[in-house]
Amino acid sequence: MDGVLEELTKAIVDLTRVLGSFKGLMYPLPAPSNTALGKSIQKDKDMSTMKYSQEFGALPPSEGRNKDIQVGIFQVVQDGGAPAEQEIAYDLVTRQPLAPAAWEAKKGADVMLRLAYRDDDNNLSPFTEFHFGLAADTIAPDAPAAIGKTTVVDEVDE
Repeated sequence: MDGVLEELTKAIVDLTRVLGSFKGLMYPLPAPSNTALGKSIQKDKDMSTMKYSQEFGALPPSEGRNKDIQVGIFQVVQDGGAPAEQEIAYDLVTRQPLAPAAWEAKKGADVMLRLAYRDDDNNLSPFTEFHFGLAADTIAPDAPAAIGKTTVVDEVDE
């Protein structure tokens, strides 16, 4: 058991030394965290298109290379095709998004959501991607208003 602990301790020391050498690296620019994509809410449907509302997380703190972020670039990619793109506006003081984004996808399409940030010099961060999956009808019908009238029909001795 002591041999295993020694090997594990040595591996942790080696790993810590290697990871420490990456501290000074500035590039590539890290992608925004997955929480930046927030959540999608299915809004409505028709015969072949699903409509969604996409919420976003706050911008990263306004410091370093993130201080001049101006907008988010949100893309919806269906079945590997060309992305549908829209700008996401943020309150640059609170760093919060101003509104959710509306997006749609054909029912059954395999959907990839992508988000990047653009700064005041038009530099674009790397995209963070989230595989949404298949656009599907997940809206249940309304509940019945009532079950109806119940009537006793008979009594049976057992």
